[in-house]
Amino acid sequence: MVLCESGSDLAFTRTLYLRICAICYAMAFLSLYPQVPGLYGPQGLLPIHGFFTDFDWTQPSEVYQVLKGRPTLLWFSTALGLSPDLMLDLLCLAGTALGLLAALKPSWNSKVTFITLWFLYQSIYQVGQTFMWFQWDILLLEIGFLCIIVAPFHGSTYYVPRPYDHLNLMLVRWLLFRMMFASGVVKLTSQCPTWWGLTALPTHYESQCIPTPLAWFAYQLPEFFHKLSVAGTFFIEVGLVFLFFAPTENLRKFTFLHQVLLMIVIMLTGNYNFFNFLFIGLCISLIDDSWFRKYNLMESYGFTSKLPKMINMAGYICIAYFWYILALDVKADDKSGSLTLDLNLKFTKGDFNRFMSEFTFLGVVLGGISLTFSSLLTIYKCLNPQDVYNRNSGFFRKIIHMIWSGIYICVATSMFLVSVPTFTRGVGQPTPPYINEKLQLLPNTFVEQAQNLHLVSSYGLFRRMTGVGGRPEVIIEVANQRNGPWKELHFRYKPGNLSEAPQFVLPHQPRLDWQMWFAALGDYQHNPWFLSLLYRILESKFISSQIINREMDSRKILCLDIN
Repeated sequence: MVLCESGSDLAFTRTLYLRICAICYAMAFLSLYPQVPGLYGPQGLLPIHGFFTDFDWTQPSEVYQVLKGRPTLLWFSTALGLSPDLMLDLLCLAGTALGLLAALKPSWNSKVTFITLWFLYQSIYQVGQTFMWFQWDILLLEIGFLCIIVAPFHGSTYYVPRPYDHLNLMLVRWLLFRMMFASGVVKLTSQCPTWWGLTALPTHYESQCIPTPLAWFAYQLPEFFHKLSVAGTFFIEVGLVFLFFAPTENLRKFTFLHQVLLMIVIMLTGNYNFFNFLFIGLCISLIDDSWFRKYNLMESYGFTSKLPKMINMAGYICIAYFWYILALDVKADDKSGSLTLDLNLKFTKGDFNRFMSEFTFLGVVLGGISLTFSSLLTIYKCLNPQDVYNRNSGFFRKIIHMIWSGIYICVATSMFLVSVPTFTRGVGQPTPPYINEKLQLLPNTFVEQAQNLHLVSSYGLFRRMTGVGGRPEVIIEVANQRNGPWKELHFRYKPGNLSEAPQFVLPHQPRLDWQMWFAALGDYQHNPWFLSLLYRILESKFISSQIINREMDSRKILCLDIN
C-alpha cells in the first residue's frame, strides 16, 4: 500500500478503456449501416442528397466555409462520383472495420485510429438529423474525442506507461462524474412526482421504449423493493459519484462495482443499444493496473500503510451518512394484520435545493483539485529519475516527455474549463465566477467549436418518467380499401403486438422505433419526419421489412388511419 494509490500505473487501464470505446464505435456504425437506405436514401424518410451542392474545390476560403458550416466527409461524395447515401454506407463500413481492428488488436489503439473514428462518426452525425440526436450519440462524440487525447501516438506502445496517463484519464473521470451526477439530480429538479415518491420504476419497466423480457418479471417485484431500488439509484448516481475523485483505490473500486451493477441491471431490463457499454468503458478509468494483477508486489509499512485505510473509513462513513439523509424513512404498518413496509424521501424540496447549490460547487472543486493533482503528478513523473518512465530514457526522450506533458496539461485545463459551464447549466446552477474569468483567457472560437462539435455536452437521462397512467403509442393502421379490413403495422422491435414477447436487441439501435416512441409523447408538428413516413408507406417505396408486418403486402396499401 502506498500513500496515494493514484501513483500506480495506468497502461493496461488505458488500453482496456480504448478497446472498449473501439467496440462501441463498431457497434454504433454496424447498427446504423442497414438503416441508412430507409432513413437517408433517396426514398428514405430524411433523404440527405439535398444537403450537398457543388462548390469550387480550388478555392480554399470556399472549402473552409463549407466544412465549417457542416464538417462531414460526405462533401467529397460528388468529387468521388458517389451518391451521398452510398458514401454514408461506406463510412459505416469503414468505421465498423476500423473499430473492430482497434478492439481486437491493441496495436491499432493509436491517435490516428481514433481521430479517424471520431471524424467518421462526426460526419454521420452532421447529416443524421433527428435520428442521430440521441444522448448516447453525443456521448460517443465526446468520449471519442477523449480517446484521441488518451491514445498513444503509436499502437506498439499500448502497454507502455506514460507520465501523463493519470492526467488524460482524469478527463474521462470528470466526464463520468458530469454525466452521472446530472442524470441523478435532474430526476429531482424536474419535480417529477414518481421520482420524488420513489415509484418511478414500475412505470419505467412498462413505458420504456424497448423493454426486454426480464422487464415484465422486474415489474412484478414488491412495491417496497421498487422504492428501495429507486433510492439505490439516487445513491449510485448522486452520492457515490463524488468517490470518483477519491485518492484511494478501494473507494474507487467500491463505486466502480456499483456503477457497473447499475448498468447491468439496466441492460437486463431495457434495450439501450451501445450506451451501457459506453458507460462501462468510462468506469474503467476508476481503477488502476493493480486491479488486474493477481499479486501486488508493492508493500510499505508504517503511517503510509495506515493513511489509505483511514481515508477509506472516512469515505464509508460519508456513504452511510448519505443513506441516512437520503431515504431511510422506513415505516411499518401492521394494523391490517400483515406487516407492510414503506419507504419515503426524508428531505424536502428546499433541502434538495440547498444540496444542489453546495454539492454542485463541491463537484467542480473536486474536479479542479483532481486536475491540479494529476498535473503535478505528471510533472513529478517526468522529473523523477527513479520513475519507470525515466529509468531507461535518455536526455532527449525526457525533454520530449516534458514538452508533451506541458501540452497535455494545457489541453486538459482547457477542456475542464469549457465543460464546467455546460455542466452547471445542465443541472440548473450558476457557473462559478472564477471559471468564467478563466474562460475569458481561451479563444471564443475554441469554446464555440467545442460545444458545436460536442466535445463537451450536457447530460440528464430519464429526467421525467413518461407513461404515468398508461403507455402512449402511435398506432398506424392500413387497409386496401376505405371500408377495411384494417390491420395494424407492427414495428420489428418496438412493442406493439401483444401476442409477442419483447426481445433483446442491444447493442443494436432501431432508430425509427425509438423515434416512434418519442413521437407518441408529442405531436406531428414536432416530428415532421412522421409525415414522410406516412407518405413512404402510401408510396410503397419504404423498406417494408423494417417496419411493416411480414403478413401485410405493402404494395396493396391504399388507406391509412392513425390513432
